[in-house]
Amino acid sequence: MGGNSNGIFSRIYETFFTRDFCFISGGSLLLIIIKYVLDGEVIDLINYITGNFLKFIVFLTFSYIIGVIVQEGLYFTKIIITTTKIPSSYKNYILVIEDIRKNYSTVTLREIERVIFLKQFVTCIGGASLISSIILLVIVIKFNKVQDYFLLCVLILLTIVYIKENRFKQKQQDKIFKDLTNKLKG
Repeated sequence: MGGNSNGIFSRIYETFFTRDFCFISGGSLLLIIIKYVLDGEVIDLINYITGNFLKFIVFLTFSYIIGVIVQEGLYFTKIIITTTKIPSSYKNYILVIEDIRKNYSTVTLREIERVIFLKQFVTCIGGASLISSIILLVIVIKFNKVQDYFLLCVLILLTIVYIKENRFKQKQQDKIFKDLTNKLKG
């Protein structure tokens, strides 16, 4: 039983905390850009949050919430893709995963989880950088802040790369599911 509970805690850590990290990363990026747009400084925000553990936890909580909102909002606009195509021989996603879990090795499962994590990461960061780019673009145009062109270009490039990567990882995940389930059925 002890080994099994270690496995369960390991799975909870890998599944939830790594994905939560994605939401926190995206939300943090957006909060930092908003702070930069408001007063041109980021260092004082970093000093403020690191000065007190409670402030740090509050910042992480807001980052998480904003990360989730950004991802879900962009999902509804179809800018990013988060849903997986389920092979036609299955009724839902959970059945696909259970079938793969029963019939394939841990290595195969790890590969699927890696693709899902990378898709999640690029989705969160790509979405946050898209919104950050729009906010910064408005400021650059409105106030002609030439010094922010480089940051704006980096954010736009990050947005393009990560949204394209989101679509690539989605296709990769769909293909893996289709190939694995076809092997099981045929």
